[in-house]
Amino acid sequence: MTHLFIAGVMAISILMAGCGKDEVVVEEEIIRPVKVIKVGVADEGMERTFSGTVRAGQKASLAFRVGGKVEKIQVEVGEKVEKDQVLAQLDPHDHELSVKNTESNFKSARAAYKNSESSYQRNKRLYENSNISKAELDQAETQRNSDQAQEEALAAQLEQARNQLAYTMLKAPFSGFISSKDVDKFENVISGQAIFTLVDPGELKVNLGIPEGLITRVREGEAVSVKLESIPGTELTGVVSEVGVAIDASTGTYPVTVKISNPSVKMLPGMAAEVTFTFGFAGGTGLIVPTSALLEDIQTGDRYLWIFSDGMVKKRQVRTGALVTNGIEIITGIKEGEIVVTAGVHRIEEGEKVRILE
Repeated sequence: MTHLFIAGVMAISILMAGCGKDEVVVEEEIIRPVKVIKVGVADEGMERTFSGTVRAGQKASLAFRVGGKVEKIQVEVGEKVEKDQVLAQLDPHDHELSVKNTESNFKSARAAYKNSESSYQRNKRLYENSNISKAELDQAETQRNSDQAQEEALAAQLEQARNQLAYTMLKAPFSGFISSKDVDKFENVISGQAIFTLVDPGELKVNLGIPEGLITRVREGEAVSVKLESIPGTELTGVVSEVGVAIDASTGTYPVTVKISNPSVKMLPGMAAEVTFTFGFAGGTGLIVPTSALLEDIQTGDRYLWIFSDGMVKKRQVRTGALVTNGIEIITGIKEGEIVVTAGVHRIEEGEKVRILE
């Protein structure tokens, strides 16, 4: 019984050994699936929208040029005013007295100068006829010159006193609306203290910031579209009027000003606005690929795409531009009509065969 079992085991072993010599194991080739797109030129430039704030074309903080007690406040917040309209007035009493006193002194100085001028002319004729000495003529001339200088000094003082009196009235430097009032009647104010803020809504602008990567594409005179968050459905047009050359450290953007071409009657300074630019493509390529197609070397920052050709993929370095709604702009590295892998990019290797998923 035992001998039969051993014999059977040996027979099976010999049979298995014989089979092992003839068997060939074939490893199945793995062809990874990927998704691809054919690169084409975008029909239009890319659109980017940025947030900004509506500002008045003209805005001024108004203040008296002299100090004193506020006697009259003639306008209120929100009121429309015209250029040179009187907005407020200080008590003019002290300045009126100063003008009167200076006028009196000026008149006396003018009379003295006229007398000394007449005396000099008379003495000049006498000297020419040898009736007085040169010293007497010089004395008359000196008095005349002194009185003339005094008259001129008092004339300047009188002009200054009149100016100080005029400065007790605060006038609008341009037509607009009063957006703020910072004092009330009977308050004492000092020179330069803010009294009103005047804005001109007839020429509205939007201030915004543009990132470093796009600021070189912004041009003065460029047309843009503007929307107001607080007034849905408002479609406005604007023109870039100023492009900053220094970055704002707090925002990391460059300041840009857009002048509104057709301001809405409801549009007011301080409102939030959205400004849409249509940028041309850098280098004129207009080639856009999905961001999912892009590979980046973390250490060097270099960027790559997988190019599909003849059933295989090859890695190619590219230079990218700005992000757009449907992908990223490729400035150099690919051509129109080439096929780029968009899905499965992290599972394939250089020269590997792939199959395209429908």
